[in-house]
Amino acid sequence: MRRNLLAFFAITILTVLFTASASGQSQKPPIQITADLSDAPRKLFHAEVDLPVTEGPLTVITPKWIPGDHRPTGPVDGITGVVFTAKGQTLPWRRDDVDLYEFHLTIPAGVSTLHAHLDAIVLTNVSPKLAYLEWDKLMLYPANVPVRDIPIQPSVIVPAGWGIGTALTPIGRGANPVPAWGGATHFAVTNVEQLEDSPILTGQYFQEFALAPEISPKHYMDVASDIAEDSNLRPEALAEITNLVREADALYRSHHYNQYHFLLSLSDTAGGVGLEHGQSSENGIGEKAFSDEDHQLGDADLLAHEFTHSWNGKYRRPIGLYQTDFATAQQGALLWVYEGMTQYLGNVLAARSGLRSQTEYRDVLASSAANLDYTPGREWRSTEDTAVAASILRDGNPAWSSWKRGQDYYDEG
Repeated sequence: MRRNLLAFFAITILTVLFTASASGQSQKPPIQITADLSDAPRKLFHAEVDLPVTEGPLTVITPKWIPGDHRPTGPVDGITGVVFTAKGQTLPWRRDDVDLYEFHLTIPAGVSTLHAHLDAIVLTNVSPKLAYLEWDKLMLYPANVPVRDIPIQPSVIVPAGWGIGTALTPIGRGANPVPAWGGATHFAVTNVEQLEDSPILTGQYFQEFALAPEISPKHYMDVASDIAEDSNLRPEALAEITNLVREADALYRSHHYNQYHFLLSLSDTAGGVGLEHGQSSENGIGEKAFSDEDHQLGDADLLAHEFTHSWNGKYRRPIGLYQTDFATAQQGALLWVYEGMTQYLGNVLAARSGLRSQTEYRDVLASSAANLDYTPGREWRSTEDTAVAASILRDGNPAWSSWKRGQDYYDEG
């Protein structure tokens, strides 16, 4: 079965481009979105969105199936305070009865811009000192249009004195690192697909480190922490992360991005995260996780895993997992390749770069094999089925997990 799947994967693999054509975007005025994170310490985000519109019925939508989550985790339940206005007048709206992510309204005659205000209650990946902005928490855009074809220009406001790390291209205020300015920081026009794939890490205790400067394009390590001393990573850890960039360069021998940002939050209150993006990755671990080798061991492969996903999962993605919008269900049959191959290569790169020793990697392999040996659910459920059913297995109830099985497509893949 695996040989057949490999053949299927080889002939159906999909190239996912990182930028829409400039000509396609220039034909349409972009949506303007300003994310206001001033209330991030209170776990509240705000957004002001201006959408180009024409007279008549309009349906706008928020993201539902989030790439990398492999399930419909779109944050519609956290969106609140939605108000639509045009020419100073409030417009009535109605949520769709079936697709709860859609909002219906009617644009009056003579209106070319619809303004939307919305707030988002954000309970994860945020603390009083730092926050991740995942744009899907605030975006509104026309429904039933490929997200790659919708131009959008983002801006962000952060608490005074907070730094900003992102792969988005700042305009008007120089290149990286993006400083903490008063007012809004503006970024170049992109599209809805790429904005969803371009998070921002911001924090009071923020540091940016250039990695492997001899390698082009440029790579950065952006760190925000709850405690000032933690964002200044120890030299040994920075050397290992720099080695990771060099080892990946030697292994993959290609770069499909203009720059790459490792985004790292160090916090005991914000919660953990590991989420891949094309030109960056979200990595959230405990506040002392990089303070010494012993603390580092538990998450030693996290950066390497999410970095590898830029190639395996973003630049190349198995068919079915890529959809032209965020409303269509992703099909996970080949997650054992998307995640399994990344799990393998991420561990290899972690060992080659020094983030994890070769002995520790062998221990990881032995532990994975032992766990699978004592997973009786393998008698009735294939690895492929754990991938197909990924959206109902992730974060599932652990009761009888060895019989029910879980995300085994990571290690068994």
